[in-house]
Amino acid sequence: TFVPVSGRVDRSVTSVQVNNIPVSVNPDGTWTARYYLPAGPQSFRVVARNSAGGTVEETRNVVVAYTAAVVNVFVNGGDAWILATVDGTDVQGTGRVYHPGETAVFTGKEVRIKSGNAANTQVIYNGQLIASLGRQGEVVERVFVAQ
Repeated sequence: TFVPVSGRVDRSVTSVQVNNIPVSVNPDGTWTARYYLPAGPQSFRVVARNSAGGTVEETRNVVVAYTAAVVNVFVNGGDAWILATVDGTDVQGTGRVYHPGETAVFTGKEVRIKSGNAANTQVIYNGQLIASLGRQGEVVERVFVAQ
């Protein structure tokens, strides 16, 4: 569902940024950032700074490949009734009203998301933001398949 990017820095390092986004560094020097990424080649640029103003920079290239449909559902802006069906079976715990801030992840060869309030249902499919599934109050069903 997400790609973890992690590392370890010397204790003299005061800040770490990954792709220009600040990342918290633990007291032991370890750090982890999580990214939702689309399939294909991706780059991560890590910059570490110490208290004297010195910097160390490193770039890593990776290839993200999805072998299943990974669907992250986020409810935002109001309630939404959501039913998820994975590989032909309704997912237990769905078929109910989700409230703003609730999230769920569904993985399979075929993932169907049916929303009773499509404007409040946002989706990330295999790392790519789909945004809202439709308009306010609209009932929408979308099918996501393994690529």
